[in-house]
Amino acid sequence: AELLREPSFGAFLRLQLLQEEIAKLADKLGEPHVVEGLGKYHAEVITPRNDFAHRKAHIKDGKLHLEGRDEPLDHDSMKALRLRLLAHADNLKGLLSALQEMAAAAGQPELAAQIAAVETAVEEAAEAAAGPNQPQQGHV
Repeated sequence: AELLREPSFGAFLRLQLLQEEIAKLADKLGEPHVVEGLGKYHAEVITPRNDFAHRKAHIKDGKLHLEGRDEPLDHDSMKALRLRLLAHADNLKGLLSALQEMAAAAGQPELAAQIAAVETAVEEAAEAAAGPNQPQQGHV
């Protein structure tokens, strides 16, 4: 757990570890789409985050682009990204809910409460990301 907090232990490594651990529980989760969603997380969340953090922006043909990317950064592309992020938040909440149920069933109420707190934080972050005039989770 301490290693996961280290800045050098990046998002990709955390995702790999999460995927390995969830794969061990996949048959008990009863949520196959959760495991499938984790498979898309790198391409749909980590890569765009890294692009925004590390690529320079420039104007090409009158549109804003990130260095090395063909797709312009416009209203439509940002809306599509926001919807993908919200879908991953829904997926993560589903995973957390299933893990909370498993912890409670295994007689681990403290662990179940910790998972519930993380689920609440994910929900609050997703609502904030959706914004007041944007589609809420599960709605397009």
